[in-house]
Amino acid sequence: MAAFGVAQKAPELLSRPTLDTVVAKVDGKNVTAGDIDHIMQGADARFMQGLKQDPLNALRQYFMMARLAEDGTKAKLDQESPLKEQMAYQRLQVLASAFINKERDYYDVTTEQIEAFYKANVGRYQSSRVKLVYIGFKPAAAPNLSPEDAAKLAFQMAHPPNDRSENDAQALAMEIVQKVRAGEDFCKLAEQHSDDPKTKQDCGTFGLVNATTSLPDNLKKVVLGLKQGEISDPIRDISGFYIVRVDGQVLRPLSDVFEPIVQELRQSHLDAYLKELQAKFQPQVLEQGFFLNPDDYMNRAREPIRK
Repeated sequence: MAAFGVAQKAPELLSRPTLDTVVAKVDGKNVTAGDIDHIMQGADARFMQGLKQDPLNALRQYFMMARLAEDGTKAKLDQESPLKEQMAYQRLQVLASAFINKERDYYDVTTEQIEAFYKANVGRYQSSRVKLVYIGFKPAAAPNLSPEDAAKLAFQMAHPPNDRSENDAQALAMEIVQKVRAGEDFCKLAEQHSDDPKTKQDCGTFGLVNATTSLPDNLKKVVLGLKQGEISDPIRDISGFYIVRVDGQVLRPLSDVFEPIVQELRQSHLDAYLKELQAKFQPQVLEQGFFLNPDDYMNRAREPIRK
C-alpha cells in the first residue's frame, strides 16, 4: 500500500482500438470493431440511436434479427409471395435512391457554370446597408391573412404604437419622404417620428438587408431594388409604413458562395434529370377502369375466370 502523501500511479490508458479488435462474443463467435462498422454502414437511424443509448441491447437485437433472417432464407421464405415481391420492391427503392444521390452529388459542375450562375443571380448575394423610419398606425382586422400575419396583427391590435389612423400614418410617411428627398436630415426625422424603438435612437440605422433577411417580402423587394442614396416611397406593412434609405451596398465575393452555388447547380441538374424521366415514363391510359379505382379493378382481375 502506498504511503500517505506519495502520488498514486495513474491507471494505464486503454490501447487504441483497430477494426480487428474483438469487442464482444455473441453466440460463441467473436465480434470485431470491423464487424460493427460493417453493420453501421447499412443500419437505419433507429439502430444507430439504440447503439448509442444501449450498445449491448442493440447488438443482441441485431444478431437475433440476423439469425432469424438466416433461418428464413434456409426455409426459402424469400422465394415465396408476397415476400419475394416485397424484397424486390425494397431493393428497387434503395437502388433508385442511391442512384439519385449519385446523380446529384457526382455531377461535375464547371467553373464556367459557377461564374455564370453568380453573375445571373448577383442580386441574391448583394446586401444593402439600410436606414429606416417606421410610421405606425392602429391596425384594423383584416381577412385572408396567413397564420403568421394573423398572429402579428393580433399582437399589434393589442399593443398599437399609437392611435394614429392608417390615412394619417400614410400622409405623415409621404411628408417625411418629401422632406428627405428635399435634403432634410434623415437622422433627425427618424429620431423625431419613427415608431421603431430599436432604430430611432440610432439615426434609423437598421443594418444590412439581403435576400435571406427576416423581413416582409414586399419590403425586401423594394429595398433590394433601390440604388445607393435612393429613398423609397412609403412601404405598407400590417400596422405601419416604412421609409427606407439605402446608404451603401455590399456584394459577397464568389469565394464566399462557391459551395452553395455548386450544390444548387447539382440540385438543378438532378431536378431536370428527374423531370425528363417523369415525362418519359408518363403512363398512357388504356384501361380507364384501373385509373378510376385501382383496388376494385385489381380485385376483379384476380378473380378466377369461371368456365
